[in-house]
Amino acid sequence: RVPVMTTSSRPSELSSRSINVLLVALPGEDLEAYSKSLSEEYGVKTDWFEIDLSLLDGPRKVIEWIQKKEYSVYFLVNNAGMAGTAVFEGSDDRYIDDRILVNIRALTFLSRYFIPGLKRHEKAYILNVGSLSAYYAIPFKALYSSTKAFVLNFSRAIRTELKETSISVSVLCPNGVQTNVGTFSRIAAHGNKGKWTTVPVGEVARMAVEGTLRNKFVIIPGVINHALLFISRFMPHWVEQWVLYREFIKEARVEDRQ
Repeated sequence: RVPVMTTSSRPSELSSRSINVLLVALPGEDLEAYSKSLSEEYGVKTDWFEIDLSLLDGPRKVIEWIQKKEYSVYFLVNNAGMAGTAVFEGSDDRYIDDRILVNIRALTFLSRYFIPGLKRHEKAYILNVGSLSAYYAIPFKALYSSTKAFVLNFSRAIRTELKETSISVSVLCPNGVQTNVGTFSRIAAHGNKGKWTTVPVGEVARMAVEGTLRNKFVIIPGVINHALLFISRFMPHWVEQWVLYREFIKEARVEDRQ
């Protein structure tokens, strides 16, 4: 039995628990070498598949590869996603399509394709990676925050649909996570606020896996991020939008300079 991941981000958290893993990511990510290193370090079975999930047939090719290999998947991690900060009016077609096709379409189709196989297991899991931004309408991240709101609501809906089955659905909603050059610069744009709300990627992965295995629905790493979400419930929308505008225009300016 093996879980399947939609990107290669922190699969070591699963491997360290003696869970076999399948890695799915973009071509050129050196998945073969990484797959072998996980197998050697943790003594687990691994395999890998390269595909661009923004392609319309991308999710279908993933499930076809799974079926051809006759893998039995009981833990699906939908971790593929496109971030970004931009003035919406200046967003080009590719920028918009990438975020809709990966953050929404690919996640939706992968969930649909894997559910029948997941049901065959005594206990199975879907972990969808959302964002704390799912709870906010963020200026300069209008597209990104809206796609993550979809992930949150979609996850909640199918969790209820699947409550009488063996499948538990969870959604991870972190704040800033330093996973690549782009995220480093966006987090840095917020100064100390960015530092206070950022949780190390290893800790995020640990909380995500542990929360999913405990059948927890929403997983939000970081005490400060819980506090921010609680405070926002009592904040008038116009105040919230004013605060978000002042904060996220900093990210937009950083993107403009790059």
